[in-house]
Formats: sequence, structure tokens, C-alpha cells
Amino acid sequence: MSEKEFVDGLYVKSPHHNAPDFVIATLSINRKMLGNWLRKRTEDHLTIDLKNAKNGNWYAELNNFVAEKTEGSIRFPKTYDELQKQSVEDWIKDYEESGDK
Repeated sequence: MSEKEFVDGLYVKSPHHNAPDFVIATLSINRKMLGNWLRKRTEDHLTIDLKNAKNGNWYAELNNFVAEKTEGSIRFPKTYDELQKQSVEDWIKDYEESGDK
């Protein structure tokens, strides 16, 4: 399990008590802090989870999950960048070699 990485400058709060039911969260952004955090990242695509802490506070955490290949499974690209580089032909070849037809 990798270390938690919080998103600097992105703050998550539960909706105001008068907010309509379709409002599920309130996000506040500190542009300078979030911009600095994003400039440090090298990925083209980031997934951020909005979580509820044990104390009831909400927070934003970088989701850095990378699926592992299991024997007999189709090898899907691990990252968005890898997906962009893989051709359809390579994906079909991986599928055919996996035996999961």
C-alpha cells in the first residue's frame, strides 16, 4: 500500500444544510496551492478520491492505485499515459495471448 498523498489547495466539505439534495459536496480551491501541487505532478491524468475521515471531516486524496497483472488476465494498460501509447493491435495481441477468449 502506498503512502497517502493529499491534494494541496483542494478542500472538500459536506454541503450546506440548506443545499438542495443534488449537491453532494462543496469544493474550495486555493488556486496558488493547487497550481503548485499540479506543477509537481508528471502524470497527464490524475484520479482524486473525495473521502470522509473518521472525525467526520472530508478531504481529497490522490488515487495512485495501479492494477497488477494476474496470470491468465488481459493486460490492461496501468496508466492513462500507457493507454495513449498502446495501439489497438497491441491490445488485441495481449488479449489473444492471455487465453481469455
